[in-house]
Amino acid sequence: MKSRISFYNRGVGRNLLRRFWPLWTAYLLVLIVVGPVQIAAVDRSADPAQTVFIINQLNHTILDSAVMLARVEVVAAALVAMAMFSYLYNPRACGLMNTLPLRRETTYLTAFFTGLVPMLLVDLAVFGLVCAVAGNRTGADTRCLWLWLGTVALANVAFYGMASFCAVLTGNVLILPLVYVVLGCTAIVVEGSVRTLLGTLVYGYTYQKFLFARLSPVSYVFSNVFVTYRQLDEPINMRRDLITYQLSDFPYFFWIALAGLVLTGLAVLILRRRHMESAGDVVAVPVLRPVFRVCMAVGCAIVLVDVMNHAFFDRMLGGTAAAVMTVLMLPIGAFVGFFGAEMLMKKTLGVFRSGWKQLGLIAACLVTFALCAELDVTGYETYVPAPEEIDNVRILSGQTELKEAETVALYRALHQQIVDHKADNERAKITYHLNLHYFLTDGRELYRMYDLAMPAGVLDDPASDMSAFERLINSPEVRMTRFVDGITEDDVYRARVNRVLSNGMGELEGKDFSLTREQAVELYNTCILPDAKDGTIGLYFLSDSERANRERTTASVSLELWQQPGSQEPGTRYISIEVLKSAARTCRWIEENLGFTPELSRTVYGDDGPIGPIYA
Repeated sequence: MKSRISFYNRGVGRNLLRRFWPLWTAYLLVLIVVGPVQIAAVDRSADPAQTVFIINQLNHTILDSAVMLARVEVVAAALVAMAMFSYLYNPRACGLMNTLPLRRETTYLTAFFTGLVPMLLVDLAVFGLVCAVAGNRTGADTRCLWLWLGTVALANVAFYGMASFCAVLTGNVLILPLVYVVLGCTAIVVEGSVRTLLGTLVYGYTYQKFLFARLSPVSYVFSNVFVTYRQLDEPINMRRDLITYQLSDFPYFFWIALAGLVLTGLAVLILRRRHMESAGDVVAVPVLRPVFRVCMAVGCAIVLVDVMNHAFFDRMLGGTAAAVMTVLMLPIGAFVGFFGAEMLMKKTLGVFRSGWKQLGLIAACLVTFALCAELDVTGYETYVPAPEEIDNVRILSGQTELKEAETVALYRALHQQIVDHKADNERAKITYHLNLHYFLTDGRELYRMYDLAMPAGVLDDPASDMSAFERLINSPEVRMTRFVDGITEDDVYRARVNRVLSNGMGELEGKDFSLTREQAVELYNTCILPDAKDGTIGLYFLSDSERANRERTTASVSLELWQQPGSQEPGTRYISIEVLKSAARTCRWIEENLGFTPELSRTVYGDDGPIGPIYA
């Protein structure tokens, strides 16, 4: 009988609906719980003072439930695809399906639409409930409601399209979700694997974000899609504190939905050449079997290196030792992955008679890559930006940009010194973790990460990397970022001077001297700030060096400032200042106004390490 040319067969569709209706029922219940039920749970308080807060909470909850449901779609799509395309994984079912007077495209598209359309209908039904629940609440933003529907429906199309594509690549129903996750995370897995290997071999290598994260929809939806907001500049209904909410990357869902539809089309083309006897095989498409072997070999090689470096040796290896370990483990890992893939595909342990040339080529490529990274053929390790290339630098994340020529010169000198001391730093057992961050004039950002050697007495050696770093963080521009330019009495929320002493029994006792606002302003503006500009206060000591022991005292000053002058809410600005012996103005003020002289201190050591200073 001639096969009927059609895109949908109602008999097959009805059979699938009758067999798997519990799937869509469960999907409906999940959407109701995460959508309407969560929105209905928003506080219904009628207190006028809380109205704006409740409106903001309602609109945030609507979009937050959309983000949660987009993540639910990742799992739901895979489960529905496993059910709809289950006939591809059982030899008997596959044979029976192929005896029907239907084209392969018809059976595939029937399964595709039978899985997708009910899910979209459920989305619309739950959207009606969301609108009904939100419509009874004052201030629900219509824009947030439409974003809810768009996010859920587009995520549905995107991930079900991906899962349907993965369905034709394998003949094993248990392998389908694995292939689906790998496809949805391929870009970030590959990039992360390469970066992990480079982090082991390249001195100073680091990165802040993945460049190809958007090409991995499964991981991107879980880590990069969230609810954002901005304060409204203009009053709405006489309320100036309403907030407008949006999704961090809503257009992304349009692109991945389009990608899901394209993958569905590719799946139809692949299915036309898929053999019926592939049911039950791990890889059902012959042309993809070499790709599977290569991916398994490379993946296992990099995973083995990472496990040996982080779990087994706990990062104890560095430099040449780490490179040797990597070069030895890469071929071993490739061997395990390559022949493991062969065993899965051939369903036998007798796979060692062939494939050695391909394995040798893969291992040679991995070892060559590792050696090139270790030998720094690109010059990555030794590159220090020239002064004219630098716009500004940062020491700590979120810190104010540093631009002064003296600071940049110290920054570059520290970087160059760390590069020159590569061997010492890689061999060190006790280290200090340091990140360098350049903003270049051409718009690029440059990151480096180092572990600096910290042997005993390191800061007493002016030529050490730690001494260079301490000089940088105590340079004028960096030092003054720890202070505000000046304060008034309206700025001060609370101020005190703390004195720490030993009670003679190995325990520390502290005494606080509370300051009035007038005293705080006088101490800060006339003593602390001038001393800071002179470089006699506000210094950071990285360890108990000889210089630190000559300067540290038992006194410190704590200032808590209002967020805004005259505000009724305590702010987040907190300034803690260690009083140093050379800070003459500050020490003199404390002596004249509080009746004690800040004494030199030294560190007290208990059973568990240093517990604080006492006066000498």
